[in-house]
Amino acid sequence: MPDQREAKPLFSDIPLLFLKQCSAYLGSGIVAASVAYGGLSASATFIFQLQDGRKVFAKGNHPMEMSHGAETLRQEVHVYKSVPQLIDLSPPFLGMLAAGDDHLWSLGFWRAVDSVPFVLAADECVSVIRSIQCLPEQSLRSYADNNYLSQIFNPDKKWRRIMGDDAVRRQWGKLFLDAGQIHDWTQKNLPVLIDWQSRSLEHAPKSFMHGDLRLDNIIADKARKYVIDWANASTGPAVFDPVFFFTHMDGLGLHDFDDLWELGKASGLLAIPDDDKIAMMVKLSGYFATQAYRPVPEKMPRLRWMQKTMLFSLLNRLSRYGLIERLPQIADLNPEFRFEC
Repeated sequence: MPDQREAKPLFSDIPLLFLKQCSAYLGSGIVAASVAYGGLSASATFIFQLQDGRKVFAKGNHPMEMSHGAETLRQEVHVYKSVPQLIDLSPPFLGMLAAGDDHLWSLGFWRAVDSVPFVLAADECVSVIRSIQCLPEQSLRSYADNNYLSQIFNPDKKWRRIMGDDAVRRQWGKLFLDAGQIHDWTQKNLPVLIDWQSRSLEHAPKSFMHGDLRLDNIIADKARKYVIDWANASTGPAVFDPVFFFTHMDGLGLHDFDDLWELGKASGLLAIPDDDKIAMMVKLSGYFATQAYRPVPEKMPRLRWMQKTMLFSLLNRLSRYGLIERLPQIADLNPEFRFEC
């Protein structure tokens, strides 16, 4: 099995000149640092211990990072500057420093949280969604302008690609034990999925979207819980965050999707038509279906595992709803991977 930790730079990888600039920016010398693990990305993440006693969380781009790392950080900083109400949900943002162009170091700074293990109860899952959807979205970009989210909502590709591309369909089939069974399942069920995938959510109720709400993007200290990683925050269909987050919790075996959904409806949160929910589930499953079979990225060993947990949670749920037939037996989910929270 691959190491569960993502490949991140070490404190010693930070150039001395940039470290001095960071100290000057933060107003105190950096006397110690440790790598902060927790998410799925290979971005630079550190806890800086400052000479004046403060702890600062630093996150950002580095020369070994994927090319879009600097843009991702800039977008998250834009969200924090545009939505001051995030102070009610997230650790305080302290600023950003860049060493030069997008291929060099750039770090954003937040007050560090002394993280403790926690359990997220069902009502807290619903409360997180409610808190996010109450944020003002007027100053944010549309989900259609976010590369990751636009791929999910796009009515093309995804299930349509698996149906129309023999090579992709063969790769998709490797997620299952019996090639013949999944071939038959694919032929029978993809037309239904493609039809639902094509349904527009353009006129669905809109709200503030976190855009990547997972358990690893929630942290806690002894006093409260925080939502972090706002780089994908956008204005878009209100159905996205609850479908994404509830699927994630269901895929990890922590809470049942339908139980969370009914709890949200009972609390008055999810006034969302069932057709919008199904369409979002199908779109999201189609996105993960064209990702989960790909090779495991060397720097992100848990990424495909996470995508599989969400893909099979969605498809099993759609099968229970009677939309598609039950899936054949899957080949391997790497169950020994676990999220620590």
